[in-house]
Amino acid sequence: MLSNRLKEIANMVETDNRVIDVGCDHALLGIYLLKEKIVSSVLSIDINENSIKTAKENKKKYLMEGIDKKHTDKLKEEKMLLFKNLEIMQNNGLKDIVIRKTDDVVISGMGTKTIIDILENSDLKKIKTLIIQSNNNLYDLRKFVISKGFLIDNEFVVFEKGIYYVIIKFKRADKKEREKKENQYSFSDLYFGRYTKRYKGYMDYVVDNLKEIYFNIPYKNLFKKIKYLILIFLARKRKK
Repeated sequence: MLSNRLKEIANMVETDNRVIDVGCDHALLGIYLLKEKIVSSVLSIDINENSIKTAKENKKKYLMEGIDKKHTDKLKEEKMLLFKNLEIMQNNGLKDIVIRKTDDVVISGMGTKTIIDILENSDLKKIKTLIIQSNNNLYDLRKFVISKGFLIDNEFVVFEKGIYYVIIKFKRADKKEREKKENQYSFSDLYFGRYTKRYKGYMDYVVDNLKEIYFNIPYKNLFKKIKYLILIFLARKRKK
């Protein structure tokens, strides 16, 4: 039922309270978290009406499956509790959502610009843990989230159906810890990832992608070619 990408996201959840899943699509992550008893409740959010409709169908299908007259009242009660603890909401990101200090916030399956817009229109100061999987522009994502008082806690790379997905876990740090660690992030940490170098296949892909861009840049754009040549050098250095 669950993709490897979503399973890796589930593995990064550390709260046993509530997860807010933004861009939940069909709510499969929330259903999995509840069925595996990883968290006590999930708020699944999506802006798309069709996704919400399918999410509600999945909620009924997977959380109430197997219930018939043969089952005990206790099992029925357990299933009903799971059902009640998954809230599905059509909403524009985190706008007007009340965030608790114990919540983990998951945002996945969209681009960095959209993710930044969602975070800027939220009660960001209350978020302690962010788990983000963006489809593009990870440099701007890391830079923005760090500028809002978070540090990179970990990064995982999942290869699925021919695509590399980078999942980043950010944790809010106090001022003293931020001042100590914030300046330790190099350009390469922000552009390629602090922990992604342990994934050789991914770094090979990054180098090959940069080389393809470089060779497609016409020589009249000399400065752009030089920029990508430097990025290729840094990426190769990162692999070692």
